[in-house]
Amino acid sequence: MTKITLVDIISFRESIISSRDILRTQFEPVKSSILERFEDADVRLSTTDDLNVIQRLDAFQKFLKATSEYIDLQNDFVDRIVDGISSIDNVYWNTVFNGQKLADENLFLKATLSNLQKQRDLLVDGWRAELHKWNKDRILKITAA
Repeated sequence: MTKITLVDIISFRESIISSRDILRTQFEPVKSSILERFEDADVRLSTTDDLNVIQRLDAFQKFLKATSEYIDLQNDFVDRIVDGISSIDNVYWNTVFNGQKLADENLFLKATLSNLQKQRDLLVDGWRAELHKWNKDRILKITAA
């Protein structure tokens, strides 16, 4: 059986933090663009009487707002994973520091690390495809309106 150490967990946490920073770096320009487009749509809404244009701009603003909220949820999810790993670090360190031994400490850490790795893989590998599909569906609905 492979022994999971504090070093393994810390390095895994650092890779999660790195992934979070990469996600934020990629999402930040998208969020800025969303806000600019939202403001442009607001200006156009205030200068038109055409009901068709108003409906399309309103739908577009709802799409932009939902996309922005989705990005925030992704960031929050990664933050929760990082916080969870930090908690595991603390439990592990306190156990070692206080000279206490948990009977199933290694099994617990291994299962937790495995679960977190699955969540990370799902997030990092799956978010692009999921966001792309979600955006494509929303664009199709808006253009069909």
